[in-house]
Amino acid sequence: MPMKPDGRHSRRNITCEDFAGYECHFRCRIGTIALFPTSEEVFALAENGAFEAFISASTFSDLYYVIRKQKGRSLALDFVESIAQAFQIATVDRAVISLAFTLGFADFEDAIQCAAAIEKQLDGIVTRDTQDFTQAAIQVFTPIELMRAIV
Repeated sequence: MPMKPDGRHSRRNITCEDFAGYECHFRCRIGTIALFPTSEEVFALAENGAFEAFISASTFSDLYYVIRKQKGRSLALDFVESIAQAFQIATVDRAVISLAFTLGFADFEDAIQCAAAIEKQLDGIVTRDTQDFTQAAIQVFTPIELMRAIV
């Protein structure tokens, strides 16, 4: 496993599949989009500045919890730290939560993600599960559609 100079593991040891289930938000050259990443290619594009990346603040503890259970504390902290460095943070505050209550989503976590994207004035959400966002007040993209739009 590649190590950082401080002896901690590199983020490259955790794939975007470990990140599955968590919406992330991106501001692209073509506009502003919220993305559910499904590949290292998408993550690498964000890290390399192909678009400005956002993640909702509420996602950090979820990511840490899930990855720690699967990969251990050190890798979880490294991954969450790399996300914090590569992505900007979309605030989850009273306005986002209040909006989420009004969106009518079956899954409240999806409502929070959608509300965070709306409050940040993003153009859409990209997800593998587009059916979860049928009542979204913003455009919904699949990951393939995002890749076609930015590459």
